[in-house]
Amino acid sequence: MRFIFSSYVTQDDILSVDDVPAGTFRDRNDDGKISLREVFRVSLINLPAPLYRLYATLDRDKNEKISFEEATNFIKGTLYVIDQNEDCSISTDEIIATLKESKLPSEYQLAMKLLGDYYITLADYCLRKVVMAADADGDKKTSLADIIGMKDPSVFFSIIDVALKWASLTGVLLSFCIGEGRHSSRDHRQAVQEMWLNVLYDFVDNSKYDSVPENFCQLE
Repeated sequence: MRFIFSSYVTQDDILSVDDVPAGTFRDRNDDGKISLREVFRVSLINLPAPLYRLYATLDRDKNEKISFEEATNFIKGTLYVIDQNEDCSISTDEIIATLKESKLPSEYQLAMKLLGDYYITLADYCLRKVVMAADADGDKKTSLADIIGMKDPSVFFSIIDVALKWASLTGVLLSFCIGEGRHSSRDHRQAVQEMWLNVLYDFVDNSKYDSVPENFCQLE
């Protein structure tokens, strides 16, 4: 986890606006540094409540810098909230149950369930196809080296072709989830946006974020 985090930060293991390429944001008060207020063009406390709650859950000391420890604790907390049977694995049913606890309407729970099942099934199909193609000697044992050493890329084109053919199915579900559609109005899209913000607030406001076991799933 530290390797992934370090890929996006400088050598101080701190993720902040300072890690963004120079010139990305404007120093509006000319004080020589970029604050999150200048990024969002509004004081953090004036952000929509769900977004501020998300920020406060992630940046515990609210110093506008995300340390490796804060990032790790947030990820562990998120997994702890979703992993309802605490078996250190996440299922589609657990995700839907968590969204239900966060007051997501039932029709959106169904849409998310269908999307989750689709992508998990597709990922399983893709993985199996790659593993089978990489097993050149047919011993039903495939290593990472076998996959990296694959000389025939046709399996990847086959997987992409399958994914594109079925993309229209998920397009309908995704459009529904964000309030888009042929007969969707601006008021409806705004209502859907507010619904998701409320779900986000209930999710990050879960008390389990404050009670994650120190050795949860042996994540470090």
